[in-house]
Amino acid sequence: IFIGLDFGTSYTKAAVGLKDQIFAVDWHGVSAGADRYLLPSEYSILVDGSCQLGQAPDVTFDQVCQRLKHPLIDVPVSSASLGKAAVFLALVLRYVRAWVFFHQGDKIGRSAIRWMLNIGAPSNGLEIEGQRRAYLKMCSSAWSMSASESGPSAAQAGDLISAWLPDVLPKDLIGLDVLPEFVAQIAGYVQS
Repeated sequence: IFIGLDFGTSYTKAAVGLKDQIFAVDWHGVSAGADRYLLPSEYSILVDGSCQLGQAPDVTFDQVCQRLKHPLIDVPVSSASLGKAAVFLALVLRYVRAWVFFHQGDKIGRSAIRWMLNIGAPSNGLEIEGQRRAYLKMCSSAWSMSASESGPSAAQAGDLISAWLPDVLPKDLIGLDVLPEFVAQIAGYVQS
Protein backbone atom coordinates (compact mmCIF):
# COMPACT_ATOMS: atom_id res chain seq x y z
CA ILE A 1 0.00 0.00 0.00
CA PHE A 2 1.40 3.36 -1.03
CA ILE A 3 0.84 6.44 1.10
CA GLY A 4 1.43 9.78 -0.57
CA LEU A 5 1.72 12.78 1.77
CA ASP A 6 1.55 16.43 0.88
CA PHE A 7 2.79 17.97 4.14
CA GLY A 8 1.91 21.58 3.57
CA THR A 9 2.63 24.76 5.46
CA SER A 10 -1.07 25.26 6.23
CA TYR A 11 -2.75 21.99 5.29
CA THR A 12 -1.78 18.37 4.81
CA LYS A 13 -3.30 16.01 2.28
CA ALA A 14 -2.89 12.27 1.87
CA ALA A 15 -3.70 9.68 -0.76
CA VAL A 16 -3.49 5.91 -0.57
CA GLY A 17 -2.68 3.64 -3.49
CA LEU A 18 -4.18 0.18 -3.12
CA LYS A 19 -4.70 -2.46 -5.81
CA ASP A 20 -4.27 -0.03 -8.72
CA GLN A 21 -6.68 2.48 -7.23
CA ILE A 22 -5.97 5.79 -5.52
CA PHE A 23 -8.10 6.97 -2.63
CA ALA A 24 -7.99 10.46 -1.16
CA VAL A 25 -7.95 10.31 2.63
CA ASP A 26 -10.70 12.31 4.24
CA TRP A 27 -10.03 13.76 7.68
CA HIS A 28 -13.64 13.71 8.84
CA GLY A 29 -12.64 11.70 11.92
CA VAL A 30 -10.28 14.40 13.22
CA SER A 31 -11.16 17.67 11.53
CA ALA A 32 -14.37 19.59 11.10
CA GLY A 33 -13.00 21.81 8.34
CA ALA A 34 -15.02 22.79 5.29
CA ASP A 35 -12.90 20.61 2.99
CA ARG A 36 -12.73 17.08 4.34
CA TYR A 37 -9.56 16.35 2.34
CA LEU A 38 -7.51 19.13 3.96
CA LEU A 39 -6.10 18.68 7.45
CA PRO A 40 -4.68 21.75 9.21
CA SER A 41 -0.95 21.15 9.74
CA GLU A 42 -1.04 21.53 13.51
CA TYR A 43 -1.35 19.51 16.68
CA SER A 44 -1.94 20.06 20.38
CA ILE A 45 0.15 18.88 23.30
CA LEU A 46 -2.23 17.97 26.10
CA VAL A 47 -1.56 18.40 29.83
CA ASP A 48 -0.56 14.74 30.20
CA GLY A 49 2.03 15.11 27.39
CA SER A 50 0.01 13.21 24.80
CA CYS A 51 -0.56 14.78 21.39
CA GLN A 52 -3.69 15.22 19.31
CA LEU A 53 -4.23 16.42 15.74
CA GLY A 54 -5.66 19.93 15.50
CA GLN A 55 -6.43 22.38 18.26
CA ALA A 56 -7.80 20.56 21.29
CA PRO A 57 -10.59 22.45 23.07
CA ASP A 58 -8.93 22.95 26.46
CA VAL A 59 -5.36 23.87 25.48
CA THR A 60 -3.68 27.25 25.51
CA PHE A 61 -2.12 28.79 22.43
CA ASP A 62 1.39 27.75 23.51
CA GLN A 63 0.26 24.09 23.60
CA VAL A 64 -0.64 24.18 19.89
CA CYS A 65 2.22 23.40 17.50
CA GLN A 66 1.85 25.21 14.19
CA ARG A 67 4.12 26.40 11.38
CA LEU A 68 5.73 22.96 11.39
CA LYS A 69 7.02 23.04 7.82
CA HIS A 70 8.55 26.52 7.78
CA PRO A 71 11.76 25.52 9.61
CA LEU A 72 12.24 22.61 7.17
CA ILE A 73 12.52 24.78 4.07
CA ASP A 74 16.10 25.91 4.60
CA VAL A 75 19.01 23.74 5.71
CA PRO A 76 20.42 23.07 8.15
CA VAL A 77 17.28 21.88 9.88
CA SER A 78 17.41 21.61 13.66
CA SER A 79 16.64 18.34 15.43
CA ALA A 80 13.96 20.16 17.44
CA SER A 81 12.17 21.27 14.25
CA LEU A 82 12.40 17.76 12.82
CA GLY A 83 11.02 16.36 16.07
CA LYS A 84 8.00 18.69 16.13
CA ALA A 85 7.17 17.88 12.51
CA ALA A 86 7.75 14.15 13.09
CA VAL A 87 5.20 14.12 15.93
CA PHE A 88 2.61 15.67 13.61
CA LEU A 89 3.41 13.23 10.81
CA ALA A 90 3.23 10.31 13.26
CA LEU A 91 -0.30 11.36 14.19
CA VAL A 92 -1.14 11.72 10.49
CA LEU A 93 0.30 8.31 9.59
CA ARG A 94 -1.49 6.63 12.48
CA TYR A 95 -4.77 8.11 11.24
CA VAL A 96 -4.08 7.19 7.59
CA ARG A 97 -3.37 3.56 8.44
CA ALA A 98 -6.52 3.36 10.59
CA TRP A 99 -8.44 4.98 7.73
CA VAL A 100 -7.14 2.32 5.33
CA PHE A 101 -8.25 -0.53 7.59
CA PHE A 102 -11.63 1.07 8.24
CA HIS A 103 -12.47 1.97 4.63
CA GLN A 104 -10.51 -0.63 2.65
CA GLY A 105 -10.21 -3.51 5.11
CA ASP A 106 -12.33 -5.81 2.96
CA LYS A 107 -9.81 -5.46 0.11
CA ILE A 108 -6.88 -6.22 2.39
CA GLY A 109 -8.26 -9.18 4.26
CA ARG A 110 -5.66 -10.94 6.38
CA SER A 111 -2.79 -10.23 4.01
CA ALA A 112 0.50 -8.97 5.39
CA ILE A 113 0.81 -5.37 4.33
CA ARG A 114 3.90 -3.89 2.76
CA TRP A 115 3.74 -0.12 3.21
CA MET A 116 5.51 2.46 1.07
CA LEU A 117 5.60 6.15 1.98
CA ASN A 118 6.23 9.05 -0.38
CA ILE A 119 6.37 12.63 0.84
CA GLY A 120 6.70 15.82 -1.13
CA ALA A 121 9.40 18.36 -0.33
CA PRO A 122 9.85 21.91 -1.62
CA SER A 123 11.04 21.67 -5.21
CA ASN A 124 14.17 23.71 -4.60
CA GLY A 125 15.00 21.62 -1.54
CA LEU A 126 15.94 18.40 -3.31
CA GLU A 127 18.92 20.12 -4.84
CA ILE A 128 20.34 20.11 -1.34
CA GLU A 129 21.13 16.62 -0.03
CA GLY A 130 20.90 17.89 3.55
CA GLN A 131 17.21 18.66 3.17
CA ARG A 132 16.49 15.29 1.61
CA ARG A 133 18.23 13.56 4.51
CA ALA A 134 16.27 15.70 6.98
CA TYR A 135 12.97 14.64 5.38
CA LEU A 136 14.02 10.98 5.40
CA LYS A 137 15.02 11.22 9.06
CA MET A 138 11.76 12.97 9.95
CA CYS A 139 9.55 10.49 8.07
CA SER A 140 11.38 7.44 9.36
CA SER A 141 11.00 8.69 12.92
CA ALA A 142 7.34 9.56 12.32
CA TRP A 143 6.62 6.09 10.95
CA SER A 144 8.22 4.42 13.97
CA MET A 145 6.20 6.59 16.38
CA SER A 146 2.98 6.00 14.47
CA ALA A 147 3.40 2.25 14.82
CA SER A 148 4.30 2.28 18.51
CA GLU A 149 1.77 1.45 21.20
CA SER A 150 2.40 4.70 23.02
CA GLY A 151 1.39 7.91 21.34
CA PRO A 152 4.03 10.10 19.69
CA SER A 153 5.86 12.63 21.86
CA ALA A 154 8.65 15.16 21.52
CA ALA A 155 10.94 13.02 23.70
CA GLN A 156 10.33 9.93 21.59
CA ALA A 157 10.88 11.94 18.40
CA GLY A 158 14.19 13.29 19.71
CA ASP A 159 15.41 9.79 20.55
CA LEU A 160 14.45 8.40 17.14
CA ILE A 161 15.97 11.31 15.23
CA SER A 162 19.24 10.96 17.15
CA ALA A 163 19.37 7.21 16.48
CA TRP A 164 18.37 7.42 12.77
CA LEU A 165 20.38 5.29 10.36
CA PRO A 166 20.08 6.24 6.68
CA ASP A 167 19.86 2.71 5.26
CA VAL A 168 17.48 1.21 7.85
CA LEU A 169 13.72 1.38 7.37
CA PRO A 170 11.31 1.10 10.30
CA LYS A 171 9.24 -2.04 10.80
CA ASP A 172 6.58 -2.73 8.12
CA LEU A 173 7.87 0.05 5.85
CA ILE A 174 9.47 -1.30 2.67
CA GLY A 175 9.96 2.01 0.89
CA LEU A 176 10.42 5.65 1.82
CA ASP A 177 11.02 8.35 -0.75
CA VAL A 178 11.17 12.14 -0.81
CA LEU A 179 9.88 13.63 -4.04
CA PRO A 180 9.92 17.21 -5.29
CA GLU A 181 6.48 18.75 -4.72
CA PHE A 182 6.22 19.89 -8.32
CA VAL A 183 6.61 16.26 -9.52
CA ALA A 184 3.70 15.20 -7.31
CA GLN A 185 1.62 18.14 -8.54
CA ILE A 186 2.27 17.25 -12.18
CA ALA A 187 1.44 13.58 -11.53
CA GLY A 188 -1.79 14.58 -9.79
CA TYR A 189 -2.74 16.89 -12.66
CA VAL A 190 -2.03 14.25 -15.31
CA GLN A 191 -3.98 11.56 -13.45
CA SER A 192 -6.94 13.85 -12.84
